[in-house]
Amino acid sequence: MIEIMQSKGYRTRISAVITDGVAAQLSVAERKLKYDHDFEDFKEKGADFPEGQNPTLVDLGLAAKSALDVICFLHDCKEDFEVFEIGKDQPVFSSKDRKITFDEYVDDFCSRIPSDDVYLRRLNRLSKQAEKQNNTLISSSLAVLKGKLQQKG
Repeated sequence: MIEIMQSKGYRTRISAVITDGVAAQLSVAERKLKYDHDFEDFKEKGADFPEGQNPTLVDLGLAAKSALDVICFLHDCKEDFEVFEIGKDQPVFSSKDRKITFDEYVDDFCSRIPSDDVYLRRLNRLSKQAEKQNNTLISSSLAVLKGKLQQKG
């Protein structure tokens, strides 16, 4: 795809945000619950229309796969690229710098992934919120994720 864009005269610059699969799934669940809550307030209380895009078509499992796909894409990428992490304004890795390899960066990133206990606390909070909002789709998706985390640990 990059080669096609360059052949048409477009200049390409690759910037990617890296996250791990569990964090990606929890972030999607959080965004969906917030949007649903804000939309209910809009309908019932006349609040402002929710900001951002409605994430209804985003699947929790797809979010985890996409997080891994980004890392795989960058691993094989022949172009220069920058990597950002959520909450950071500056790139945490640049293929131009050559200070460390992308594999070394990924190893470092993986060493900083929170423990399953941290994720389980966040997951339990979101599960309670989903139950309170009667959101069975999110509740069941979170239950599956919780089972996987508990099985892994």
